[in-house]
Amino acid sequence: MDLDGVKKEIGGAIAAAREKLGKSFEDIFQETKINPEYLKKIEEGQFDFLPRPYVVAYLKTFANKVELDGQALVDQWLEAEKAHLQAAEDDQAEAPVGEQRAADIVPELKQSKTPPPVRRFSREILGGVGLVLGVLLLLYYFSQNNQPSSSQQAAEIETQQESVQEIPIQAMVAESEKRVQQALIPPVPENDPASASTAGRPGDLLLKVEATENVWMKIVIDGVDESEYTFRPGNRYQWDGSHEFRLIIGNAGGVRLYLNGRDLGEIGESGQVARLTIDKNGIVHKRLSRPKPVADTTSVPNNIQANADTVRQ
Repeated sequence: MDLDGVKKEIGGAIAAAREKLGKSFEDIFQETKINPEYLKKIEEGQFDFLPRPYVVAYLKTFANKVELDGQALVDQWLEAEKAHLQAAEDDQAEAPVGEQRAADIVPELKQSKTPPPVRRFSREILGGVGLVLGVLLLLYYFSQNNQPSSSQQAAEIETQQESVQEIPIQAMVAESEKRVQQALIPPVPENDPASASTAGRPGDLLLKVEATENVWMKIVIDGVDESEYTFRPGNRYQWDGSHEFRLIIGNAGGVRLYLNGRDLGEIGESGQVARLTIDKNGIVHKRLSRPKPVADTTSVPNNIQANADTVRQ
């Protein structure tokens, strides 16, 4: 089986084990804090979405969570990759190496050696052919030496394989969370009420939404789990968190929010964009604005359509 086939086989085995246990990507995320998009790519056999140390650590952790031997699957992938590089090196070794004969590079030299009837310019002609031959040989030499050999690539892979497993998954997740927080969530000023209200030991938070109009929402849970949703009137959904929720609501008058069963009241007017920070004390930061022009919230690409009859537990 080729390298791509081995990757797909590994991803398929993980997908089958996850489905057998009845777990969703969201369930695995809650246990490992690995981005659900990364989990999906692993099941599809795509192992190039992040640098190798991250992919190896995530694959191993994902497999262990669905009761497979993560280390064995990682070894299977790396061994297949090593065999792939070795085969490429063997193919290159079978090709002719070294200087080529002048007759192979300049076909005109294969013609009859009988001297032409006019000998006056024979020296100049041979000198020109020799010059062309020299240039071609130099170009061939430099082109071969400027390309890394398969043996060098194999050595680099082996070096990476030796060091990759020394990085713990906890460090991977912590760095991933830090990247998400820096990229997606603006820093909270010291005088922001959200800073004081989120201090101390957080409790379990349950945030529910009920849509009364068409509305688009973006939510970041505890600085890590980011998702986008499009709701229609009557749709309901809920999220679990530990510290806080940060929301962008495209139509502030189109939703009702409930924190641990408590109604958070009117968010804003229809057509207004609301930016909220919610912790255990309720809405601790709110900013309303009205876009110009007002965006059509009924058709947002690549969003998740909430199920009106299902509330995620």
